[in-house]
Amino acid sequence: MQWSQIKTLFILCFLILDIFLLNQFINNLETDVTYLPEFSSEESLRNNINGLENIPEETMSVGMLYATRKEITESDVNELSGFSNQNIVVLENHLILSQLQNPVEIDEEAMDDLDLNIWNFDEYVYWGKDENTNSLVFFQEIGETILYNQSGVLIISLNDQGEMVGYVQTVLEEEEDQPEEEDVIKPMEAVSTLYLNGQIVSGDTITNVDIGYHNLAPLPNGGQVLTPTWDIEVNDSDHFFVNAMEGHFSSRDLNTFVTEMGTFIEELTETVTSMNYVQETEEETEEIEDEQLLEFIQNWLEIMQTTDGVKENDITL
Repeated sequence: MQWSQIKTLFILCFLILDIFLLNQFINNLETDVTYLPEFSSEESLRNNINGLENIPEETMSVGMLYATRKEITESDVNELSGFSNQNIVVLENHLILSQLQNPVEIDEEAMDDLDLNIWNFDEYVYWGKDENTNSLVFFQEIGETILYNQSGVLIISLNDQGEMVGYVQTVLEEEEDQPEEEDVIKPMEAVSTLYLNGQIVSGDTITNVDIGYHNLAPLPNGGQVLTPTWDIEVNDSDHFFVNAMEGHFSSRDLNTFVTEMGTFIEELTETVTSMNYVQETEEETEEIEDEQLLEFIQNWLEIMQTTDGVKENDITL
């Protein structure tokens, strides 16, 4: 056999060996590689966010709420005059300001007793305390809680002993004609929206989910179109509001809301056309001049802006 033939044979053998070894290498590589599973957005949510087991999964039907700012009538004024120990002013027939002549102790574990001092107190639900202004904030309920609405709120100012010294109150009333109920997005979809938009992150806990009503701004005539809104509480502190019909979201905090309410009252006094001082039914009171009322309102606004609460007799009328 010639050397050239031997050389060719060796080349072929080595080529076959190389092909065999390459095939073995590829087979071993495919065996050793572990492929990571692909997760859906819902699976990712369930793997990273706690508290989802408490979220209801059934579809809910809720209608929008048509409401309007309540005008305080003469009959309402008569009811307000039945509360003793208070100086009460009604601005523009819809906003109630009260200063207590003597502070009233508040038991935060038994707030139902406040109905002895506040008109229609049972229509409001406690939301939380704004530490910056030392105020307790209550939102009105019409079927469900009306969230962060200046026309349906009760804000109680406290002194440095935690006693009630005054409050501001507004009331919404339901209109007769209401839209029909319709299916809203599920609360899990609302939570998913927050997660996909980075509002809640891995390790967060959903501590409460509830349906309420919210809107961005009232109509010029005081009317309100309130949309069903999911209130998502995270880590027992933060609240996110997801529109239950369209899915867009927002968040609010108490201090900003209380501050905005103070600004609203201040602006209202600059253009006020109607101020009604409510007299107690059991005693005769001298007629109060508008300047005294404005001074009372200005002092009341200072209460809302304080960071340490107020002391007894800080405001007088």
